[in-house]
Amino acid sequence: MEQITRQCVGIDIAKLSFTACVCKLSPNSGLCFSQVATFDNSTRGFNQLLKWARKQTTGALPS
Repeated sequence: MEQITRQCVGIDIAKLSFTACVCKLSPNSGLCFSQVATFDNSTRGFNQLLKWARKQTTGALPS
């Protein structure tokens, strides 16, 4: 299993929607970016973002 030293989620928020991308940094592979995902700017969209981010990242995110 590849060791991930850092990871972050970048979010670009607009009035009706927002997009997100995950960046992971590993000592061997360098930077690795996920696909960009788009969500509605609503409570439902935010919950979808959390679910998506948990699948994209290594380790636990806050609940």
